[in-house]
Amino acid sequence: MKKNMVYFILYVVLITELLIVITERDELDEAQEKVRTEMLRTIYKEPVEIKVPFSVDYEIKNQNKFNVVLSASGLVSVEEKQAIKYYINIDPSSKVRPSNWPGDGINSASIAGTYAIEKDSSGNAIFSGMLDREGDYVFTIYAEVTRTAPSYMKALPGLVDEFKLFMEETNQLNVKTKTALVNLHARRLGGVQTSAAEIRF
Repeated sequence: MKKNMVYFILYVVLITELLIVITERDELDEAQEKVRTEMLRTIYKEPVEIKVPFSVDYEIKNQNKFNVVLSASGLVSVEEKQAIKYYINIDPSSKVRPSNWPGDGINSASIAGTYAIEKDSSGNAIFSGMLDREGDYVFTIYAEVTRTAPSYMKALPGLVDEFKLFMEETNQLNVKTKTALVNLHARRLGGVQTSAAEIRF
């Protein structure tokens, strides 16, 4: 009888220890999930935005191209910086329309022609082209990107899946930025092409 009682007590002790281990494991998993979620919130707290010069002066002369710098902020992974796509079109409020401007505008995947968007490795780009008529041109610019987890997240099991879930829950997986306007003033006067210091985004 005593022997059975000892075994019963040992059984109860083992069950208790097992419950403690399971509880601690669950608490640890919950803590790790909170840390991961907070890490994702911290890394992706900045929305994707584009910044462009509000105004650019352009001198029309032989082979002179205008250059408008498009800066992207809020991109995290190399994949995002490579995948971001810019879209540019002439705004309905523009007083003049560029010659040979495509009806549906241009984007950074378009084949370079009279007007082009050239991206660099940081996700920024330069919108360039040549105009043959004087006037005040107004362009609309926005960007789209699908958020992609940085490659280092693959080293932690399940983190990429958590990243996708977090992005879907916060409506950040497929991003379209706000539209920005660039006013390009084309003149045949002398002078050097300059960009105004004011930035809008």
